[in-house]
Amino acid sequence: MDDDSLRSYFPSSFKSNKMKNKPRYGKKKNVDNDKGIEDSVDYDRFFPKQLGKKRKKRSKNRFNDTYDDDLDIKREKKKPKKNCEEEDDKEDTTERNDNEKNEELEENEDDMIGPVPVFEEGQEEVSYAQLPITNIIELIGHENGVTAMAIDNTGTRLITGSKDSKIKFWHFAGMKSNFQSFREIEPEEGHPIIGLSWNQTGSHFLSITGGLRPRLFTKEGLKASEFAKGDPYLHDMSNTKGHVASVNGVLWDPIIFEEFLTCSSDSTIRIWNGRNEKRHKDIIKVKNKRNGRTKVNCMDISSTGDMIACGTFDGSIQVFSRKKLTRPKLKNFDAHENEKEISSVKFSIDNQTIISRSCDNTLKIWDIRKFKQPLEVKHDIDNYGFGSTAFSPDGSMFLVGTSVPLDRGIGKLLFFDSKTFNQIHSIDISSSSVNDVLWHKSLNQIIVGCGDGTTRVFYDKKLSKKGVLLGLKKKAKKRTDGYAGNSNYKFILLNLYSFQFL
Repeated sequence: MDDDSLRSYFPSSFKSNKMKNKPRYGKKKNVDNDKGIEDSVDYDRFFPKQLGKKRKKRSKNRFNDTYDDDLDIKREKKKPKKNCEEEDDKEDTTERNDNEKNEELEENEDDMIGPVPVFEEGQEEVSYAQLPITNIIELIGHENGVTAMAIDNTGTRLITGSKDSKIKFWHFAGMKSNFQSFREIEPEEGHPIIGLSWNQTGSHFLSITGGLRPRLFTKEGLKASEFAKGDPYLHDMSNTKGHVASVNGVLWDPIIFEEFLTCSSDSTIRIWNGRNEKRHKDIIKVKNKRNGRTKVNCMDISSTGDMIACGTFDGSIQVFSRKKLTRPKLKNFDAHENEKEISSVKFSIDNQTIISRSCDNTLKIWDIRKFKQPLEVKHDIDNYGFGSTAFSPDGSMFLVGTSVPLDRGIGKLLFFDSKTFNQIHSIDISSSSVNDVLWHKSLNQIIVGCGDGTTRVFYDKKLSKKGVLLGLKKKAKKRTDGYAGNSNYKFILLNLYSFQFL
């Protein structure tokens, strides 16, 4: 091929072999010596602009692995120091604002709901504004009064027991806005649920029904084991394998996860190992003034697991040490009235005080260092055998529920300060008794079991976390009428039947 035919296949920039020093960028006029024709060459078409360029080195930020060029943050310039006069003016304005706020609070004291709390000097003020009670949700499902409740440590699963002898399961993470239970079981037919308790890991829970045998269930409601009962013909209770009278309370040990405690009307508290259902591990024999037997109605264990407190039918409170179970470390036989059973005893979070409630309609606060006389006594707090107590997550407050006769009053929640023992606030719940109360630590939600079969959950959108708040975000699906589906099915059958006559 000659030179003219080759030029037709290549651009004009390659026509002449004499172009040795061609530019890399931009346009340049090229002159063909043979024809004397000038043409403009677009070198950008063949050579990208990025070729031959060197990238700038980017220095990494000294505090993280990101580059300074990628961060669109404007660095603020150092502000000059202000004069002392400007700082003094600021202090004056802050003092004026504080005085104005105090005047507004004094003016608004008349508009407050409930009594204004009185506090002594050197003690922090606790107000009902810190309570998670702005909203309420009702969990409906039981046919009779709720007598026992328990919620696991994570706050995801709640179980409620009732006089209808059924246990209902409420799963907050999977619950929708209709707030319905996903499962129910009946441990023992015809026996009301008296006590429920989750273990520390949330894998199992215990149930008592007033019988002789505590039962262990999985978190899904499957029966895992049933513990032994004792021989009622044996006089020495330490020789029996289990209880010989009704079990009134059950609690898991907060330190030793495999062990739990039960108290009974046979005047004993027994310590069990969850893996051994044939016999109890240890026993505590509770005695009255005359060194005889008495019913143990309730009990509680300290958060450290080294003390066990119990309340009896004869009105006494006794505290035992785990190191020595044979004799009580502390005892007060005249704590409450005789033959007025103590419904609950509760250790405070710091394990220095015990709050007791009795059917003599009193609430008493005891200091374990001075156990002969109570620190405070609250009268006219009605209690018909199901009164319980719960502490706030930080221990600054505690609450109790009141009992009422059938349709003759209003059950209430009463809030008290843990330091001054003054009543902070009260809430009217319903025309039935408040049988059980819980105040979960991580959720900061108050759960109330009522005598009308409902479970009420109090919460605050700002103070509370998760729990029932998870169900508010999920809408329940609308159920279609089942009769429509059956009618269509019947219509198909009729059509098939009619084809037989064609």
